[in-house]
Amino acid sequence: MKVLDQKHLLKQAAHGLIPESIRKRHKQPYRSPDGCSFFGSAESEIADMLSSDQIKRNAIFDPQTVAALAHKFRSGSNTSVADNMAIVGILSTQVLVDRFVNLRDHNRREKICR
Repeated sequence: MKVLDQKHLLKQAAHGLIPESIRKRHKQPYRSPDGCSFFGSAESEIADMLSSDQIKRNAIFDPQTVAALAHKFRSGSNTSVADNMAIVGILSTQVLVDRFVNLRDHNRREKICR
């Protein structure tokens, strides 16, 4: 097996199954969306996830820090790679908590109340 080419075996197994142009191309990293893509026209969909109340309710992130970071994006200030990673991480965590943890708690309360 080739060193530093973890997909070598997969590429060999895919021979004849996918176009050669795809099979032979170099690895391409997945890049999550840039933090700026969540602000502007798309902001109404995420505003609740970044609200101080929601941040406090989930009790994972510091509400003041999140507010300052969100303000940085909303104001159009220069943002860094670290800022982008932070806002994407915060939003991802908020979605996961909302969809799975809070839902689980909601379902548990329903069963108890029945």
